[in-house]
Amino acid sequence: MAKSVKWLSHAAFIVSTPGGKTIIIDPWIAGNPLCPIKLDDISTATSVLVTHDHFDHVANAVDIVNKTGATLVAQPETVNRLKEDFGLADEKVIFGMGMNVGGSATIDGITITMTQAFHSCETGSPAGYIIKLEDGSMIYHAGDTGIFESMRLLGGLYSIDLAL
Repeated sequence: MAKSVKWLSHAAFIVSTPGGKTIIIDPWIAGNPLCPIKLDDISTATSVLVTHDHFDHVANAVDIVNKTGATLVAQPETVNRLKEDFGLADEKVIFGMGMNVGGSATIDGITITMTQAFHSCETGSPAGYIIKLEDGSMIYHAGDTGIFESMRLLGGLYSIDLAL
């Protein structure tokens, strides 16, 4: 299981894995009055996962990727927006272009599968993530979503140890 999971308010989390990796999800840190850390406090990250393009989920994703060398995981349309607006480089993005719901990628021994979510967004579609850590434990970050019936299916397909 994760060595630690720290909630940063709203949908933002930092997950420290058993193998020493750091996963940051929906990083809204700077300008977030409830976040207990500052952007300067983040010195390492293996991957940054973005569920959708609302500012309170993507605000500091590019900053963290550029600072730490982490790989960004997000929908292709959201990735394109981050490339155009913030100069995000292809080599800092999973597959150079992002991935879609149903897709999986392995980053440094951690398998990330993008799942559906139901919410609004300007680019792509909202998503969640199933994260399989090095020890086989699984975390489900549902994203910014309402409850939907397929959550039951995800629970049947994956042996989820922790839901965020």
